[in-house]
Amino acid sequence: MKMDSFINASMDIESPRDIEDPKSRVFFYMASDPSVSIREEQWDVTCGQDRKCSIKRGKLATVFVETPPLQRKFSSVVWKLLNGRTVILCVRWDIRLV
Repeated sequence: MKMDSFINASMDIESPRDIEDPKSRVFFYMASDPSVSIREEQWDVTCGQDRKCSIKRGKLATVFVETPPLQRKFSSVVWKLLNGRTVILCVRWDIRLV
C-alpha cells in the first residue's frame, strides 16, 4: 500500500493459541524507491500503545521494524511515518503444537 502520513491497521487474528505469547511480534517492511537514498533519521515510527519500535537497516535501501512483544488482546496497531513509502505488513506468531 502507498501512504503519506498515517496507517491505521486493524487485524482479526485467529490462531490455535492466544497471541499473547511473549515471542509473538508484528513485522512490517518499508521498501523505498531504489532511486532514493535513505537515512535512518528519516524514519519516525510509533506502534503498539505509543511505544517506539526498533528500526533496523536492511539491504537494498529497505528497512524493517519489529514491534515489542504483543500485549494481550492486541487487535490493532497505528504507524506514523514522516516520509511516504510502500509498506508491506506481515504478521507472525509462534505456534507450539503439543
